Amino acid sequence: MNILTLENVAKSFGNNEILKDINLQIEQGEFIVFVGPSGCGKSTLLRMIAGLEPQTSGDMYIDGYEVNDVPPGKRGLAMVFQSYALYPHMTVRDNMAFALKTAGMPKKQIESQVENTSRILQLDHLLDRKPSQLSGGQRQRVAIGRAIVREPKIFLFDEPLSNLDAELRVDMRVEISALHKKLNSTMIYVTHDQVEAMTLADRIVVLNGGNIEQFGTPLALFNQPYNLFVAGFIGSPKMNFISGSMDSNGFHNLDGDTVTDVIAPYINQVSTLGIRPKDIHLSTEPVSGAMEVTVNLVEVLGTETCVYCSLDNGDKINVVRDGQLQLATGDKVWLTVDKSKAHFFAKDGINLVYKTEHQIAIAS
Repeated sequence: MNILTLENVAKSFGNNEILKDINLQIEQGEFIVFVGPSGCGKSTLLRMIAGLEPQTSGDMYIDGYEVNDVPPGKRGLAMVFQSYALYPHMTVRDNMAFALKTAGMPKKQIESQVENTSRILQLDHLLDRKPSQLSGGQRQRVAIGRAIVREPKIFLFDEPLSNLDAELRVDMRVEISALHKKLNSTMIYVTHDQVEAMTLADRIVVLNGGNIEQFGTPLALFNQPYNLFVAGFIGSPKMNFISGSMDSNGFHNLDGDTVTDVIAPYINQVSTLGIRPKDIHLSTEPVSGAMEVTVNLVEVLGTETCVYCSLDNGDKINVVRDGQLQLATGDKVWLTVDKSKAHFFAKDGINLVYKTEHQIAIAS
């Protein structure tokens, strides 16, 4: 069952079109993440769902009811902001209870919901403290608790972890994921951090320039990105792109070197080959059919090594291998693409798997 439906929703500020013809259907209980670069419209879209920004055109439905003109307080939603937005003069208990008191809920019911929520979030021993007496992670849990007590139809999160340090972000990701499973609620989460998106989401909405580039599960986006933008945005380190062309002998880079002998059905259709850094084999000795490259930088991270290389034509290729490789800037190495993991993109940037029903043939 769809809890939220957006039909041809658009948003403009004057002549500046922020969101263009957005169509989405989100099911009850899903964890949906909006990702994209700064300025792509993800926070604006979230604010429109919340009712904090009116859409310029299109229709929005929550639980089957049109909410185009319904004010934020009547939509049955709760939002957690990037800033904690806690009242500094109030205790944790009063911060969590504030919206319920404003709504006129009976005192005993308020006390019950605050106590139940505080137990879920492990805040029950902090109820009489004020925000200044809490850590960043505790303040964020209070902000989430303030949303939970309202028992909303949908939780909206606008980059809630961006103010936390790296270690605490990991801890809070685990807590939010566990909370979603415990409450079995619908959550929509905005972030620029693709690690958060990949680890939290049931499905991800990738936004760019006001458009939805792709909407799917994290692994679908990783394994079959729709276009060059999604391929380059999802995955860390990002996918390598090699410009060139494909003929009956395989894919060749702009220097004419054969990168892989993958052939039909894409002959004369390919302009870019994409390959993830972990899907490239590296040798310190010449290998027949391999690309000779120059090492620009080596990052030994302990369990793996990141090697940043370049071809003679200036194309950059990054490689990630397990273990601790002993390489130095200026070294020559030879790279071989795992052809079963290669992605092929047409001139318009679309992944060619979406343009043909055929499977890639691999030359033997």
